[in-house]
Amino acid sequence: MSITLYYDDTCTLCTTYATYMQAKNPTKIRIISVDMGLAELNQAGITRIEAMTYVCVRDEFGKIYKGMNAVRLLCKVAEVRKAGIKVSQLLKAPIIKQVCTIGYPVIARNRYYFPNWAIRLLYGDVADINHCKNGVCNIPPEKRG
Repeated sequence: MSITLYYDDTCTLCTTYATYMQAKNPTKIRIISVDMGLAELNQAGITRIEAMTYVCVRDEFGKIYKGMNAVRLLCKVAEVRKAGIKVSQLLKAPIIKQVCTIGYPVIARNRYYFPNWAIRLLYGDVADINHCKNGVCNIPPEKRG
């Protein structure tokens, strides 16, 4: 299965996450900024604010996933493993699934507070977002101009 990951290219965490996931399976994961794919997202009923806030993924059949459903699919296609365990399976496990479903929106809405050291701890190299120096990375999507 091939997927397209839409990401907020003005967010250090989002850009780092997108490039990290694509590197896991570059032939199966295409990344595109939300603004470049906005027409496709809007056709699926997803607003720019939603797409800039939550992970959005389109599968090869055109179905759009948002939030934790998108994260689960992305982890499956990227074949992400931690301690030898498939993360996509772990995210479906009882209790973990519910905690993630409740916790993900909180993290997504506050991701611009993540410091670079925490991003580096999670994903290694941190994407160099030159325009973050003017503070845009610290402004929630709904408050950006």
